[in-house]
Amino acid sequence: MKKNKIIITGGAGFVGTNLINLFLKRTKFKIFSIDNYSSGSKKNHIKNKRVRYINGDTKDISKILNKPKSINSIFHFGEFARIYQSFIKMNDCINSNSIGSNEVFNYCLKNKIKLIYSATSASLGNKGRDKNLILKNALELQEICTNHQALFIVNDYADIANLSNATGLHIGQSDLPIESSRLIINENQIIGKSNNTIEQAISSQSEAPDYLAIGPIYPTSTMGKGGKQSVGTETIREIKSRGIPVLVCIGGINIDNAASVYDAGADSICVASAVTLAKNPEIATRKLVDIFQSK
Repeated sequence: MKKNKIIITGGAGFVGTNLINLFLKRTKFKIFSIDNYSSGSKKNHIKNKRVRYINGDTKDISKILNKPKSINSIFHFGEFARIYQSFIKMNDCINSNSIGSNEVFNYCLKNKIKLIYSATSASLGNKGRDKNLILKNALELQEICTNHQALFIVNDYADIANLSNATGLHIGQSDLPIESSRLIINENQIIGKSNNTIEQAISSQSEAPDYLAIGPIYPTSTMGKGGKQSVGTETIREIKSRGIPVLVCIGGINIDNAASVYDAGADSICVASAVTLAKNPEIATRKLVDIFQSK
């Protein structure tokens, strides 16, 4: 039997959705996604006759995929659909992801199917995450950034920012307040804070950050922001009119709309998929830089 199927777990998540679109453009494979509809991800399903979504969990993969000989590869993302649940029922999520990942591994091993694996999203909500590994990665990234004269900002962890000698620390609304974070980081490190509303930005500015971030500017599902209301460029103008000195804009920004974000008052932008999902990330990055330098 011809191997003409690609299986993607959690195909309604950000990575899975973009991967499906990529396969639709570049291959003739039929694409199946094992997706847990209870996460509310059904609204993200791609309507295409070559794409089929199966409601289920990867722990039941042997029952769901009962014709393994037609499967070319399985892309397993640790059930990205559980990203929101991981913060609510952390232990249940971790256990489910572990069982599911083991079942996918054994299924591929038994049926000689290529497996492409990415870490489970449950780690985003796992309080027992390995700080030693995070520090190790941070030190390596800091060295790379230093060698290329690039800034290195650590998210969330003031202690990791300090120990890795990062350029600075970026925190969210639910992280340590700026005053407390400054007691942990070095005096020469900067701090920025994320905001989703004008009210949050005004409150954050009273904490005297070195910069503020606002977003998502445009709709996006990157890094679990699919549930957040996009604020638009008018919010950028409103915040800058209130005397915010340095404003970083994030969320749904790409080559097509970056100029509009800059014209609205952004001092800097933060992007992910505009670069990571580009055919040529280097060219995409250079185009974004050119947009800002031309202003």
